[in-house]
Amino acid sequence: MAEQVKPPFDVFKYDDVRHLLASQVESISRIQTKREEIIRLNQQSEKKLAESKIAFNNICAIIKQMRNDLNFIHKTIRSLKEDQGTGNINNCLLYTSDAADDLLCVDLGGRRIIKK
Repeated sequence: MAEQVKPPFDVFKYDDVRHLLASQVESISRIQTKREEIIRLNQQSEKKLAESKIAFNNICAIIKQMRNDLNFIHKTIRSLKEDQGTGNINNCLLYTSDAADDLLCVDLGGRRIIKK
């Protein structure tokens, strides 16, 4: 049988062990503080994410409404263009040159509308 070697307990001094334990307690305290900070930051991130989702949904609703409005405008313009063929709307050109000083023009603050 092999002979068992006992650890030399007299190598460690009480003060060394006490300093080592104090250092470990300090490290654990710093880790706990960092853990609490990470938890707090995570909660803030979750709150900001929830706020961002609400803002994103609001923006999506606005964009959807804008798309609906543009579709309505497009349909109205298409309808007006179709009505032009029946004479239900007067044709006119928007002309911005000062050379449009013709008697058939209407002054609109520097711009002229030329009636055909």
